[in-house]
Amino acid sequence: MRAVYHLWLPSPPGCEIDFALTADRKDGIRHDTSLEELGTTYGRFGKDFDDLFRSGNHNVACTAQQYLCGLMQAEKRNMERMAEAVPDTDDQVLQNFLTHSSWDHRAVMDRVARKAGTLLGADRDVGLYIDESAFQKKGDKSVGVARQWNGRLGKQDNCQVGVFGALGRGDRVSLIDARLYLPQEWTDDPRRCEHAAVPRAHQVHRTKLELALEIVRHARQSGVQAAGSALRPGPVITISFHV
Repeated sequence: MRAVYHLWLPSPPGCEIDFALTADRKDGIRHDTSLEELGTTYGRFGKDFDDLFRSGNHNVACTAQQYLCGLMQAEKRNMERMAEAVPDTDDQVLQNFLTHSSWDHRAVMDRVARKAGTLLGADRDVGLYIDESAFQKKGDKSVGVARQWNGRLGKQDNCQVGVFGALGRGDRVSLIDARLYLPQEWTDDPRRCEHAAVPRAHQVHRTKLELALEIVRHARQSGVQAAGSALRPGPVITISFHV
């Protein structure tokens, strides 16, 4: 049986969001936290990043909150379906938020990393895990798309590939970094990179191992906590990807 619950999430002034949580209810499942508590916690989490969502003189924190709710609510995570799931949301506004707004994604990810380090890093068994993941694509316009190894499918496929870093301990894990892998066929074609708006500084081919090492170095430099101190060789670092 499917049940739909409507919760009000705290949001930026002038941007009240009706968060509709759709859940599959099955007899025998214990819910230790009320839906109201979950909604409040989720809204508070998003507000912790409001100051980072600025594009020029505009504050786009409201759109960021709508986008986060869309990720949670929509069964298919594309802009059209997300706009249908979140009241008073426009799919073109959401798309512009991702593709044209000038907020700094690195600052957002770094704050996520520091929060994850504070939460997980006090224990000595915390680990930094690095792995690749692929996203199946059609066509040749998406940045980095090429016929390459897709580990999710276990075969060569037309896809994008990223290298991801996560802090984990037991059954708790948080993504703290992500780097897009650009195949050499892209970096050897400056015109293609320019057309896809790839920044000049990133139009350099880096192997997946080099991207993994960048993640480790950046975690240390940004002060991510692990084993009670800034990330050092002590914590387990697991790197796994298809070469």
